[in-house]
Amino acid sequence: MSVAPLKWSPLTIYRMPERGDWYVIGADVAEGLSGGDWCAAEIFSCRREEQVAEYMARISPDAFGAELFLMGTLYNDALLGVEANSIGHTTLTVLVQEGYPNIFYRERIDPLERRVSTKRLGWYTSGGRNGTKGPAVRVLGQMLRRRRLVLHSSRLVQQLGQYQSHRTDAGNEQFEAGEGHDDLVSAAFIAANLMTSPQCQPRDAFDPSLEGFEERMVEAGVLRAAPQRGRANLEDWCQS
Repeated sequence: MSVAPLKWSPLTIYRMPERGDWYVIGADVAEGLSGGDWCAAEIFSCRREEQVAEYMARISPDAFGAELFLMGTLYNDALLGVEANSIGHTTLTVLVQEGYPNIFYRERIDPLERRVSTKRLGWYTSGGRNGTKGPAVRVLGQMLRRRRLVLHSSRLVQQLGQYQSHRTDAGNEQFEAGEGHDDLVSAAFIAANLMTSPQCQPRDAFDPSLEGFEERMVEAGVLRAAPQRGRANLEDWCQS
């Protein structure tokens, strides 16, 4: 079935939230510098196993946190996994201060007592032999090869096609874009791994009402007003 997206940069919506579905958001944070990397987010439906929205912009990490709050709220308080490396802590701080209710956390197991000793907010990406990046990329790859995840974004597909792995002199596997950017890939492998997390659970008492949401999104800059479309609502714009 074809999906007619709402294509307003920086947010593209392929499918609106649905009652009874639950969602994950993978978020890759950048500094927002002109010509630099992009703040990127991929939103996946867990019930449909489908990409439902994508975000890509050069904005500051704190502004990204405010916009992720809105996107997560729209998608039924989606489980939100923010890359916690470096500047990602700024984005996470905004989400905590604003009271976002469903932020992914990672656990550290005490090797002696064999129990969870600490919990830390956010997804931490690390390389090397025992890092998280290689396994996370492979989870996304397996989902795509087994056709367990439907993608709609040509930008994401292009970045995936340019994504490469190679061995360093130390023998470690390293992943990076062959050319251009890989921010959407990073957001996608975080979201794919969130789908397999025990923290990914259906959200109860969800009413997908969009009353007032369009205005808040436009005010925050996530959506840009389109005068030629008048006052049509988001559901009308995203009909498949």
